[in-house]
Amino acid sequence: MTSLTLWGKDARDRALTVLVLGAGLALMSVFALMLYDNMKETLDELTASLPTGLDALVGGGEAPGGYVVGELFNLIAPIAIVGYAVMLGASASAGEEDSGTLAVLMSIPISRTRFILTKAGTVLAAVLVSTALFWLGVAVAAAITGLDLNHQGMAAACLQLALLAVFFGYVALAVGAIKGRGAIAAGVAGGMAALSYLVATFVPLTDYPDVAKVSPWYYYMGADPLVNGFDGAHIAVLAVLALAACLVAVVSYPRRDLHA
Repeated sequence: MTSLTLWGKDARDRALTVLVLGAGLALMSVFALMLYDNMKETLDELTASLPTGLDALVGGGEAPGGYVVGELFNLIAPIAIVGYAVMLGASASAGEEDSGTLAVLMSIPISRTRFILTKAGTVLAAVLVSTALFWLGVAVAAAITGLDLNHQGMAAACLQLALLAVFFGYVALAVGAIKGRGAIAAGVAGGMAALSYLVATFVPLTDYPDVAKVSPWYYYMGADPLVNGFDGAHIAVLAVLALAACLVAVVSYPRRDLHA
């Protein structure tokens, strides 16, 4: 028995939640874009009339679908996927202690490093699957409605969303690896996600727009991937942040006293 046993347990435990999350986002995308197709003129007028602050919050930019697409990519999907990644990361490194099942899992003959790397893999896989299902829903809805969404732009936005979610999931994983408390891990990572979202959304409206670049969210939608496609620099920043957070978890977990 190896880390595959742990991976299999995690896959069984998370599969239903991931599928429900991804399928729910996919169905919501289909519904939202079909609604937009039936109310195009009204929703386009609504998008054009949004105040600057609210427009920054909802987004949409120059992508077809305006307000509706902006809401999907800037609010609904990020909140759902990032939120789930944070909860999963927190439970991955600290949940077994909170639930009292750590002693059973530690009986599997693997090192603590492989244990936490397996948990990190669970976070990555869950985020990738749920984001892929969201992308599939948007692509199907765009095909049904004839909405001229750039397929490369959708893929770029979904990739950057996945990397953003993995980063915050790994922040939770790292805090859990250090503190051993799921609630603390979720609170720290969730608070960081919320604060950085506000920075990326509203700081560009001030006299110091470049300050927004300190926020991971800036590297998600700052280059407007729905319109412009892949941005190698932004993708690299998100990937490096995620790897750094994962490294903190991997280094910290073997050094902490565990309580089964």
